[in-house]
Amino acid sequence: MKYVLALFFTILPVKAYSSLDCNAVPDCFDLGFSLEDEEGCPENGYIYCPFNSTYKKCVSFQTTDCEELGFNQSDKSAWCASEVKCPKDETYTLCASGKAVANICNIGDIFYANGTCFSADEYSPTLGTPIGVVFYVTDGGQHGKMVNLKNITFKTNYVFDPENPYGQRYATIRYGLKNVTGDFSYYTTETLKDNLKSTSSPVFNGQEDTSLMATLTASSCTENEGSADFTEFCVSMAGRAAVAFYPVTSVSTNANYGAGQWWVPSVGELAYLYGFVSSSVTASGGKSGADGSVIGPVNYALEKLASEGINAAKISGEYWSSTQFSASNAWKVNLSDGSRTNEGKGNTNALRLITDF
Repeated sequence: MKYVLALFFTILPVKAYSSLDCNAVPDCFDLGFSLEDEEGCPENGYIYCPFNSTYKKCVSFQTTDCEELGFNQSDKSAWCASEVKCPKDETYTLCASGKAVANICNIGDIFYANGTCFSADEYSPTLGTPIGVVFYVTDGGQHGKMVNLKNITFKTNYVFDPENPYGQRYATIRYGLKNVTGDFSYYTTETLKDNLKSTSSPVFNGQEDTSLMATLTASSCTENEGSADFTEFCVSMAGRAAVAFYPVTSVSTNANYGAGQWWVPSVGELAYLYGFVSSSVTASGGKSGADGSVIGPVNYALEKLASEGINAAKISGEYWSSTQFSASNAWKVNLSDGSRTNEGKGNTNALRLITDF
């Protein structure tokens, strides 16, 4: 008796909340499937490759081996968007999303719009659309944070255009919200030092600060909207740009990586982007705690993408954080050397945005 299983699937995005025992599904060819008919195979004698039904293999129910077909019995419920059951033993399953299955992310990995990540050396257009580079991981790489691929830019008078985030006139931006008081937590140098030594403190989470920055307007504002002074005194264009940003048009409405899901990194998150050991902090400013272990792998991935024609560029120079020093100053980090300083909000610095996965 012959057993037939024809499987047709749509490749689904899988957020990289992955199982520690997950392995990429092998190619259909590597599993012994072929594009050609096998001589002598009876009618309806084929089983089709679970993630590309143009590949097939002549099998019988009695001889089908689940493990040889690439199936296993690991629990995929936490990370697999759609499961395929082995025709001989349905306790064996695999993911239906092809090679780009959920996987463990490492620092310096390229993160793709389909929710997967792979090392820079594995880059291929077939893996998907790159949207960021991983700079921080938790839970063994199942979760973490990524940085966008290039400094965002601004039109005349610092107006941000989310449809063209990298090709506008200005490459730096005023922080904004100068002299706004009572709406933020301001960090003195000693307070910041203490917070940098505690990785659970707000200085390692810029998402809330960015959301607040994006919605505030100074009550005493008298400047014309769209002017440089309006950006300096009345609103935070950095915050507004962050919540409007999306890395590529194809994910503009994506619930995980689209508009509204990115933020201005806090001073602690920028420290991690450079490479940072919290327990080594002895001062709020300077290079205290900076070890530079992360920026190298991140820039390697960004330069790899740029060499492949992707709109990406390495990270260097001074960047605004979403952590404020006072009503008139905010913290920034020099990602060329890891040093932290605070500066007046009317000055301009570069802006990179981050999100989590």
